[in-house]
Amino acid sequence: MLKLMPMNIYDVAAQQARMEDQAARGWFAVSVPGIFFLAVFEKGEPKAVRYRLEPAPVKESCPDPERLAAYQSMGWEYVDTSGKSMHLWRCDNPEAPELHTDPVALGWAFRSQEKHTRRWLLFFLAATVLLWVWFLWPVLTVPYGLAVFLERGESTWLYLNCYSLLQDIGLALRLRQLHRTRKNLEAGVMPAGRKRPILNLAASTACLLLALGLLFTASSLSWLLRRPELEWGQAPFLSLEELESSQGLSSQVLPGSALPTWVSPTYLATSSSYECTESSSLYRFYAKARWAFLAEPYVRSWLQREQAEEAQPQTVGGFDRAWACRLSSGTQLFAGVQDDEVVILQYAGQADLLEAVEDYDWTFPLT
Repeated sequence: MLKLMPMNIYDVAAQQARMEDQAARGWFAVSVPGIFFLAVFEKGEPKAVRYRLEPAPVKESCPDPERLAAYQSMGWEYVDTSGKSMHLWRCDNPEAPELHTDPVALGWAFRSQEKHTRRWLLFFLAATVLLWVWFLWPVLTVPYGLAVFLERGESTWLYLNCYSLLQDIGLALRLRQLHRTRKNLEAGVMPAGRKRPILNLAASTACLLLALGLLFTASSLSWLLRRPELEWGQAPFLSLEELESSQGLSSQVLPGSALPTWVSPTYLATSSSYECTESSSLYRFYAKARWAFLAEPYVRSWLQREQAEEAQPQTVGGFDRAWACRLSSGTQLFAGVQDDEVVILQYAGQADLLEAVEDYDWTFPLT
C-alpha cells in the first residue's frame, strides 16, 4: 500500500518517526519515499520497529556486502535506498544496538550530501535566472506579449521556468534540513523527533500540484483528439472563392497551403491557411482559446504586430467584438472574437472584405 511521507527525505527524524508510527499500526515500510513522496508499506502484525536512514558513503544503489553483513550481525535488516544517497534500515529487536552511537562521525557523513546539494542548488539558481530573463524579456517589451508568447507555443518555456523554480525551492529546503541535521549531529544530538504534520501537509500539497499539472498538460492535447478534421490546418470558415463570388467576382483559385494545427496550454487549437488567385490572396486564421479572456488580447497583439492600431471597432452579426481596417500595403484586415474563438482574415484583392464578412453566415462554434 502506498502512503504519503514527509516531503523532505533528508528530514531524518520526521521520516523515521512516520515509519515507526506506521509499524505500530501494523504497516511496515518496504521502500523509501519516491515519486509524489509516496512510500510502499506492507501489512503485518503491529509491533515496535526501529527505522534508521543513513547517508551512503558513496553513490550506490545498495550497501556493499561487508556493510550488509556487519549490520545484519547487529540485528539490522536492509530495506531500500533513495537516489543512491540514503539507505533505509530496519530493526525488530529492541535489544539490538543502534547503528550509530557517535553522532559526530555520522555528521561527517551528512557533510558530503550537503556539498552535493549545494552544487545542484547553485546550478538551478543560475538556470532559473537565465530562463526567467529569457521568458520575461519579450513579455515585458512587446504589447500583449504574454498572450502572444503563450499562443505561439512558448508555454513550454513557462513550464521549464516553473520546474526550475520548484527545483530551487526543493533544493533550498533540502540544503536547510541537511545543514540543520549535520549541525545537530556534530553537536552530539542524534536524530530524533515526533511526527510533523506540517511536512505531511506540504507533501500532500506538492503531490496535488504535480497531479494537477499533469492533468492540465494532458487536457491541452485532448482538443485535437476530439477535432481530427483540423489536423492539417483547414480554417473552418469563409474561403477565398466564397468571398469573391459573393460580390460577383469569379477567378480560379490556385492551390493554396495550410499550416498544421497545434496546441498549447492556453490556446487549444490554431489553424491557418493561405489561398490565392492570379490577382488576389486570402490568409485565414482561426484560434480557440482555453479561456475566453485570452481571445481579445491575442487579437490586439495581432493588430499591434501588423501595425494596424487604427483598426476601427465594427458591429458584425455573430461576433461579440470585431475590428477592420486597411493596412498601408492595401491589404484589408478583419479580426473578430466570439466568446473563446478568434477569426482573422487578411485579404488583398478587389472585393470588399468587411461586406463579405457581414454577409457570411457565422455560426459558432465554428468547429
